[in-house]
Amino acid sequence: MTPKDRYLIASFPKAGTHFLNSVLNAALGHERQMFIHYDDLTLEYRASLITDEFAGNRDKWINFGDNLPFAFYTGRKFTDAELLLYLIREGEVTMSHLTRRQIPIHLDRAFRYIFLVRNIEGILASAINTEIKIARFDPSLLDAIFLDIDLTALDKQDLPDIIIKYFDILVPYFLDMLYWQYSNRAILINYQDVVSCSPAMVKLLRLITGQALSQEQIAGFYKTASRNQSTKLEPEDKIVSEAMVRGILSNHKIFHHLNAQLNFLFINSTLI
Repeated sequence: MTPKDRYLIASFPKAGTHFLNSVLNAALGHERQMFIHYDDLTLEYRASLITDEFAGNRDKWINFGDNLPFAFYTGRKFTDAELLLYLIREGEVTMSHLTRRQIPIHLDRAFRYIFLVRNIEGILASAINTEIKIARFDPSLLDAIFLDIDLTALDKQDLPDIIIKYFDILVPYFLDMLYWQYSNRAILINYQDVVSCSPAMVKLLRLITGQALSQEQIAGFYKTASRNQSTKLEPEDKIVSEAMVRGILSNHKIFHHLNAQLNFLFINSTLI
């Protein structure tokens, strides 16, 4: 890695993206939090500045007042992926849920991709619990697939149908995300490594900073990231559990196939 690398987190949704981003930015001494989106229907990108992780990327577009290096960008969508080279500064970490095909390969020389994954049941439980909390906080920010469901008056008998519906919608996206394993510019890390600060996470921190870090320094990065988790799920918010998701999807072949693929990745890969 070099100081000129740009780091783009390419994560599964609800895999711990915001927390990983906060830890890495604390390590790099950066405060700006940015999220890159891609719209498969319009083939357009969008960039958002994040003030918190609670649906914060859904309604806060970047504008010129945010001190970007060019004056014409005013929060509009854009189709030229090379604008990512201007939006994401050298030595900066930015979040996304972009798939391998959504970033032209000729940009790879300027990016290192941090591929963050989590088991499927963890993703689904976290995603649905978050949407339920968002419904109480501001229903206008809900993911579009939940707009026909009243999550503020949820009947627990509806949960199996919601879990199956959400999983079926996300399956093509999960499959697309798996192609990151074939990029020689991708670094693989999983949710458990991040939250437990495993040796793999310590190595990632050393790679992006280019320094040998003390345990005290790393603990400081995590403390900063935890302070930024202003809207994390509390125990009372966790209506859907991982065990519930596993039980409901226990006979779903694709569910088991995807988790087997993720397990294979981490058994057979090493942190670059």
